[in-house]
Amino acid sequence: MRADQTAEIWVPLAQVRVSQRRARSLSAATVERYRQWLEQGRGAPAVRLVRHGDEFVVRDGCHRVAAALAAGHLDIKAVVRRIARLPMTLRARLCRRLLQRPATQFSPV
Repeated sequence: MRADQTAEIWVPLAQVRVSQRRARSLSAATVERYRQWLEQGRGAPAVRLVRHGDEFVVRDGCHRVAAALAAGHLDIKAVVRRIARLPMTLRARLCRRLLQRPATQFSPV
């Protein structure tokens, strides 16, 4: 998947992280309302996540994530976006430049 592509998948809630700032702004009433909807079998819109290594960070839907956890769910439907460290064109250019240098110009790691 390219860095700018998204995919809708089911993500284990154990791998989802909510930032401290977003966690502080949670409304207990909203979480409870979503929890009741989930327990009644009503579907909620997919949350928006960003993949960060082996974990996912919430971009949109922290109340739905909290409600799913409160309802005892193990997975949540999410639209996931992967963020690459460097765009592929820059990465390819950098690799080409590194391969063109003589071995003596490489700095020790």
